[in-house]
Amino acid sequence: MIALILLIITLLMFAVACYHYVNLKFTLLTTGIMLSSIITIYAYFGHYQQATLWQKDYAEAYHLRQQFLALGTIEQIIENLELRLKKSPNDKKGWLILAKLYRIQGLDQQADIALEKVKSSD
Repeated sequence: MIALILLIITLLMFAVACYHYVNLKFTLLTTGIMLSSIITIYAYFGHYQQATLWQKDYAEAYHLRQQFLALGTIEQIIENLELRLKKSPNDKKGWLILAKLYRIQGLDQQADIALEKVKSSD
């Protein structure tokens, strides 16, 4: 908040100096120093940590999105999972995931069958 107030004061000072053309070089120099000071103070005391966390979270979200897009559509995921479960029919987690995907797609009967496979593999 203080940084914002200082920024506004700096910009007003710059505008007044430009309006009156009083020692423009000095005004530009002091304005530049004040703006860089404001940015430095804000980066150091302000939300610098939050900004770096946001950048890290954004990078993680981007990578997760890329992985998700590589999986394809839900229909493709279901198809691939069905093929995998044909090869290893005792995979409880696979059947449970397949049941959830069937429910998402509104295929309740197939979801119940997949859940029965989870129970029968105990």
